[in-house]
Amino acid sequence: MKQKIMYAALGLAVLVFVADRIIPGGSPVGPQDVQASMTVEDGDADKTDSSANVPSGHTQVAEARTALAMRLDSVARSHHLADKPIKNAFLPSAQWVGPRVEKAPEASEPQTDFAELKARKAREFVGAHRLQGVIVAAGRSMAIIDGNCISIGQKLGGFELKSVTSSSAVLSYQDVSVVLNLTSGSTEK
Repeated sequence: MKQKIMYAALGLAVLVFVADRIIPGGSPVGPQDVQASMTVEDGDADKTDSSANVPSGHTQVAEARTALAMRLDSVARSHHLADKPIKNAFLPSAQWVGPRVEKAPEASEPQTDFAELKARKAREFVGAHRLQGVIVAAGRSMAIIDGNCISIGQKLGGFELKSVTSSSAVLSYQDVSVVLNLTSGSTEK
């Protein structure tokens, strides 16, 4: 069924194409002699009507392009624009849009030293927290930091408790580790 519909649509398209070529006035070439006229808008010149006979064989598309080119030329003359060719059609000349203002180069932001940031975070963590006790058991070790009981794997201030010994707790943040000691304060690795 789909093939029959496709063949019928194809046959209809061929029929329309043939009818377009045979019926008078359906020619894409258009009339043999075309007369074009344009009013020139120039502040210094009088308004004139220029007419020209276009030779036969030109298509309407070429005539439209010629008329457009003539119109653009008259606009350029009326606004006293230069006749310089445009190198890039998508980038108009400075006379059309004004001078191009270059942006001042932005001051580059200082490079962030992530290692220093991590070390500072570790120093701040060690200074802000105190290990108060440890619970070391075979299956579940814990550290008591600032009154909070933390199991291995839990986090405090972004630092994860990694291990607990009888006198210290090791916590890590990304690749920076800190050791909180029970007696002598804390250290940083």
